[in-house]
Amino acid sequence: MTGGYPISDAEDRRRNPDREVEGIRRISLQLGRFLVTGLTTTAVAYGVFMAAAMVMHYAVASLTAWLVSVPVGFALNRRFTFRIADQRGWPVQFLKFAAGSTLQLGLNELCLFLFIGQFGLSKSLAFGLTLVVTATSNFLYLRQFAFRTPPPAAGQ
Repeated sequence: MTGGYPISDAEDRRRNPDREVEGIRRISLQLGRFLVTGLTTTAVAYGVFMAAAMVMHYAVASLTAWLVSVPVGFALNRRFTFRIADQRGWPVQFLKFAAGSTLQLGLNELCLFLFIGQFGLSKSLAFGLTLVVTATSNFLYLRQFAFRTPPPAAGQ
């Protein structure tokens, strides 16, 4: 026993620089794929938002953009960002994704209300600023909840 733990447990508790570097590399690649997916989904949402905002209130335009971009974002994030090819479990993942997207929509509407309604920023600038807030929170939510994969079993 070492430090109150059997030797095998002590080895598991030691820092493993190779495992840490691999984890950082894996998260970095995943974040890069998330950004590509986000740019694609955002382009779709932005196009719908700007077109819809010409004929309706910005809040309704935002909701319209959201309704179009959620299925696009789910498909791209599931397959490309998080590399999930297995078709099992997708309905539960979609419900988690949609719940997170609903929270993101609320945050989006709040940011737009503040940036446009309170601060008088242009719709385009407000969209960009809101994107920074929502993209950060969305990546964390998707990674930690909606598409979370269990850690590898000990010894793998």
